[in-house]
Amino acid sequence: MRLVIALVLVAGCRAESDEFAVSPGGGGGSIGSGGSDEPDAGIDGNDSGANGLVGRVCVLSDLRQPSVCNPTGAGDIVVTLGTRIATTLDDGAFVIQAPTGSNLVWHATGQQIVTSAQPFSTSTLVPAVTVAGYDDLLSANGILMVPGQGSIVAQVVQATNPVVDATATVSPVSQFALRYDGASSTTWDQDATGTLGVVWITGAAVGPTTVRVTPPLGAAVNTTLLVEDQAITFGVVEIP
Repeated sequence: MRLVIALVLVAGCRAESDEFAVSPGGGGGSIGSGGSDEPDAGIDGNDSGANGLVGRVCVLSDLRQPSVCNPTGAGDIVVTLGTRIATTLDDGAFVIQAPTGSNLVWHATGQQIVTSAQPFSTSTLVPAVTVAGYDDLLSANGILMVPGQGSIVAQVVQATNPVVDATATVSPVSQFALRYDGASSTTWDQDATGTLGVVWITGAAVGPTTVRVTPPLGAAVNTTLLVEDQAITFGVVEIP
């Protein structure tokens, strides 16, 4: 299992996310020399230092395309990575001091967005969706979330290409049926992944959740993601 933070889409969408790739990689590995645990400045601040990671909170118009960002409307979002803290500019850009430690998770929180969580890896593009947009999407699909539940958005890829016609199950079982990307950005399919390879899970219980993806060819793959209360966890399932 290997989680990738910035969900890789079709070639035309990857250029934007690649701007925010960082090195060294490795979700959960120890990186950099760290520094103080004081809050870091935004990208216009002076505290990034030699270990600063340049990133962006990618506010989405379409949950099926989690690396296609709105150009504005992403300001004053608080980004945390371990003990490091940064604040975004209007386009979502930020600089955050490189952390140390293992099993690190990006978090993005703000009044205008649903809290985003995703494991740390080699990319610093952090997807997010507006509260209003997500409420509309839940309503369009007949979903009513309650406290103690969260969501997962995972893309299924093979050699960076979205996998079509993959199906998924989740353990523990989520309250609502799994959805998949289709022709509509609002009403999602319930049969299998479409051309973007995205699985949307809602009503998942807070805590570790195993997503088991079965591709049209080959063996099923299990990926464990941590669901957080009233948040969206973004991740990638890689098919060998």
